[in-house]
Amino acid sequence: MFSPGVFSYTGTIHKTTPNPYKERPMSSKTGSMIAAGAAAAIAPILIMTTMTTSMLSGMGTIIATEAGNAAINASAADCEETTETTVATISIGKLEGDSTAARLANAFSKAGFSKEATAGMMGSVQWESGFRADSINEIGATGIMQWYPGSKITDWFNTQDDLKGRPATDEEGQIRMAVWVGQDTSSWNNVFLSKAKAEGMRAIGDDLYRSWREASSPEDAALAWHWGFERADDSTGPRRQTAARGFYDKGLEGLSFTGKPNSDNTAETTSTRCSTTNGGSSGNVKAGSAGGAPDDTDNYAWMCSAIGVCKDGDGFEGSPKVKYPHNVSRYQCVWYAWNRLGMIHGNDGWDTVMGNGGVIASNLQGKPGWTVDGSPHPGDGVSQLGGALGGDTSVGHVAVVEDVKTEGGKWKIRISEGNCDGTGAGNWTGYRTRWLTQDQFAGAQVFFRNGAWK
Repeated sequence: MFSPGVFSYTGTIHKTTPNPYKERPMSSKTGSMIAAGAAAAIAPILIMTTMTTSMLSGMGTIIATEAGNAAINASAADCEETTETTVATISIGKLEGDSTAARLANAFSKAGFSKEATAGMMGSVQWESGFRADSINEIGATGIMQWYPGSKITDWFNTQDDLKGRPATDEEGQIRMAVWVGQDTSSWNNVFLSKAKAEGMRAIGDDLYRSWREASSPEDAALAWHWGFERADDSTGPRRQTAARGFYDKGLEGLSFTGKPNSDNTAETTSTRCSTTNGGSSGNVKAGSAGGAPDDTDNYAWMCSAIGVCKDGDGFEGSPKVKYPHNVSRYQCVWYAWNRLGMIHGNDGWDTVMGNGGVIASNLQGKPGWTVDGSPHPGDGVSQLGGALGGDTSVGHVAVVEDVKTEGGKWKIRISEGNCDGTGAGNWTGYRTRWLTQDQFAGAQVFFRNGAWK
């Protein structure tokens, strides 16, 4: 348990807009709860419900009042940011005893993370769930980090022999999953890098994962964890920073940390489009054709002989030939891109990564076996937030490079893509191809390929 009264924070807790972080239809406007397209990387979602002592059991003393209201009554309809607030005083002391918070901090210490990174994570988790493994909010975000949907937890448990069959609310499993999140760069992306910088975070390598892991202060680590992993598009950053500082100064006493913060005072403070695994070489263009993707159709029946997608409704769960069977709002861009890449390169020796269309390239940065650069090859994937590919600017788009031609010292590409029928509904008639030029990409590092591809 916490010893109350050592550190005190008083602030305003806002109900915030949840970020399900699902691929939205290309043609749709961003809404608070649109969730069409591919499943996201394992990432939580923040939505603050009524702050009570029971919610934050094991955290210390919670005193909450609200001017003009007895309490905040959150419901499924309360998904959009409102002006309703409640003032909370949270007293935090040294982590002691057999509390979830203490076990989580100890696990991060043993895993080799720094004190700064651990404190930043703890400050965010405090605002996510109050360290309650059994916390489930109105839309189903679950656990200490409010993973959404809660099934992401059991899905990960099932990858661990000794965790198979445990419920999503299992505390031990969630703590191990949290450590894995801290070690797995594919759970992170840089979509909100500019927002983290705007709140004062010292960026390292223009990468939110590095900015968390190598943070030189708990405040920087809290922002990096919030914007890089949780990606809850809200205004709780300063509160998370304050809580992180409290853990750093008092709450982590007695733990040993082998991880070291970044001591380079030249950390980057300006944003770039994307980091790459090969320095972003622009001289590695390969002309040629992947072959097989037609121009004269608007549906996917041309994939019939190769992977059994012959009619509307084919190609989802239970289809043995497809690479990516997940039917998240039907024939979305992510479904198409991964399956088309499987058609070109075969399904063996590589695997897909989770993420919205526009963040797939960034999710592959630094991942063994993958290259991300600005030079297209036939059979590449291409992933971008906005820019030449278009689509919803918050989730982006992903497509496949079918042809590369060079003329006059520049290249142009023909891409094939899904979810482009103008409705955003993932319809059977959502397939198309088009040509794009080098100038339209302006050096963006958005082309990705795997070393196992043919």
